[in-house]
Formats: sequence, structure tokens, C-alpha cells
Amino acid sequence: IPLSPKDVVIATALGSHIGRALLEMARLLGFVVVGTVRAKALVPELEALGAAAVATSEEELRTLVDDRTGGRGARAVFDAVGGATGISALRCLGEGGEFLAYGVLSDQPVEVANAALIFRGQRVSGFWLTRWLGAASQEGLASIIEELMPHFRSRAFRPAIDREFRLEDVSEALRYVRTSGRHG
Repeated sequence: IPLSPKDVVIATALGSHIGRALLEMARLLGFVVVGTVRAKALVPELEALGAAAVATSEEELRTLVDDRTGGRGARAVFDAVGGATGISALRCLGEGGEFLAYGVLSDQPVEVANAALIFRGQRVSGFWLTRWLGAASQEGLASIIEELMPHFRSRAFRPAIDREFRLEDVSEALRYVRTSGRHG
């Protein structure tokens, strides 16, 4: 989804690793993130990482997005949750906005109003990294890596690292990555 500086985007499950990475990208590229989380305790941490606002309910999300867009709605939604949370985020999408589903944490569908697609020009799509990697050309992958590497080298992009493992401890690392409460 092409984004410009100052565009407002919504990220559900903002406390996730992908949500946190989106905050890093927003910091580098200048777009504004309004997120959702279930745990109120995460709100101060995510705001310190750069979230413009973090909602803990569907009703609160609408108010936060309207406050930041003057009622125009968000440019994009990155949805990891689906269900009621995804539907709430979709309803906050502005004219011509794009909704990208990349997760199904709620195991519930997002219902889409045909009128929003037809009359408001909104688009809904899904993203699965495994499929994308299988379809991407070597040139396309190289281009993305080339674009991102300067940010890693300069340490402008600072992904959270909770714990490091030696290569021979890959089994332990895989067990660890499946545990909750990690921050990296």
C-alpha cells in the first residue's frame, strides 16, 4: 500500500511484533499510526514507540481516527485480528482507502459493505508472506532488500531484539519464539 508522510493508518494488534515493526516504518517514512490493543497496559509503551494513539475498544478507535483525520478516515488498515476489531477498523477507513488483512487472530471474518467498495472506492485484500515470497521475482526481492538495508545499516530501523541465540540453538530459539510475553 503506497503511503505518504502524514497519512493516517490503523494497525490492529499494534502490540504484536508486526505492529511494532510498522511503528518503526512509520517513524522512518512519516506516516501516522493509530492502533488497537486488548491490554490497556500496553498503551503508554506503544505511544512511546511512536503510535499517535492506541484504542482498547471499537468505539474509542472511531474517535481517535476522526480526531487525527478531521473525520476523513484512515488511508489504510493493516489488520491482524479480523472479527469485530477488523470490522471496526474497516469502518474507520476513508474514501479510496485500502484494507489489508494479514492475520486471523480472532478466527472470525470481516464483513465488508458493498457500498463502501462501490461508492467510497475502498479496496480490501489479503497478504500471506509465504505466497508472496513464492510469487516474487528475484529482482523484486533484491529491490526491496536494497531499499531496506540502508535503514538497518544506519540503525535507523531498530527492530526489537528480546533475546539472541547461537545458530546451533535453533531448536531452543523456535520454542522461545512461540512463547507469549516476548518483546522482540
